Amino acid sequence: MRTRMGVLAVASVGCLAACGGSDDTEKQRADSPRGEIVITCEACPTKPTDDPFQRYRKELTDAFNAKYRGRYRIQPKPYTPADDADSAQHYERAAATGTLPDLFTDQATVIRSVARSGKLIDFADALGEDGWKDTFQPDVFASLTDDADHVWGVPEQRDAIGIYYNKALFKKAGMTEFPATWDGLAAACGPLKSAGAIPFAMDGDWVTQLMWANYLGTQPGGAEFLRSDIRKGDYASNASVVKATEWLKDFHTSGAPDPVHRTLGW
Repeated sequence: MRTRMGVLAVASVGCLAACGGSDDTEKQRADSPRGEIVITCEACPTKPTDDPFQRYRKELTDAFNAKYRGRYRIQPKPYTPADDADSAQHYERAAATGTLPDLFTDQATVIRSVARSGKLIDFADALGEDGWKDTFQPDVFASLTDDADHVWGVPEQRDAIGIYYNKALFKKAGMTEFPATWDGLAAACGPLKSAGAIPFAMDGDWVTQLMWANYLGTQPGGAEFLRSDIRKGDYASNASVVKATEWLKDFHTSGAPDPVHRTLGW
């Protein structure tokens, strides 16, 4: 099982407004019609939605505004990118023009890209206070920490991604348990197909990427690559990355992860 994670980033100009205690803070409060510090947020929706993540953010925004009424107010400015490249370009442009929102969420790769502008808050010191960092899952900050130990974002959500399987079809194919390894899954596909079932299906490139990352993480050196070396590039020189990529390629081309399984007749 793998997880995906959304990351909350804070613009450095926004922290002056939201963290309190500066001359800029008092100036913004004085300039505000309500005497409030306004915190702009591009990850906060303005309307009810069926999306559980967006619904959570709206509830959190509403609760914050109710609790700090008269002092602080989150002002949603929803932004929906077409993809990660579009999002990175959007925030890099905003950083260059001084128009970053105070709060936004995105993938770690986008956050790292925007961090190079020098316009994001470094959370390293704040996370060390009062044991805040210890309240997060282990290793979640690895992809958000640069070589100088600056932390450019805070994990905002983490959801588990699992595999669903049909017990009746497995039983029909003579199997009583779901495979515990990727090679076991490959071996199970032959009997499933012989029993008239489609072995498995994946929902687009995102799930394929998760499959690749999961397999890579179980290989020697793979976990270390996903924690830190993935930021360095030069993937072709990493034996674990090459093995995982060739394994996934075989699934798509020959229908088997290695020559041993190519007799399964997928």
